Amino acid sequence: LSTPTSPPSSSSVTSSSSVGIMGMVTSHSSMRAMVPLIPEDWDHSGTGSDSACFPKGLLDHNEQQVDLRSQNSWRLPIEEVSTTEAAETLAINALAPFVINSRLIPLMRRR
Repeated sequence: LSTPTSPPSSSSVTSSSSVGIMGMVTSHSSMRAMVPLIPEDWDHSGTGSDSACFPKGLLDHNEQQVDLRSQNSWRLPIEEVSTTEAAETLAINALAPFVINSRLIPLMRRR
């Protein structure tokens, strides 16, 4: 997945999936976890390049891009967290249990 250089359009989101390095199928939504949404997402290094903050090919144990920023929403005071960032986090946290259970329950019933 390449890093966009401008805000994504609605036509750039597809329903494709891919196989990650661990051989697990990754849906398009998880692949788009690093899609820039707010101004701070576009350049974190101040040099016009994100390579210092997001080293290409360096993934954590969940196959997510490593984020080396010193300031991010995990460390910001609440008054500095954007509404977009808060809404995205709340949506993920509210929907994740539903998505997991809606897929897990049918699998459990088969056994």
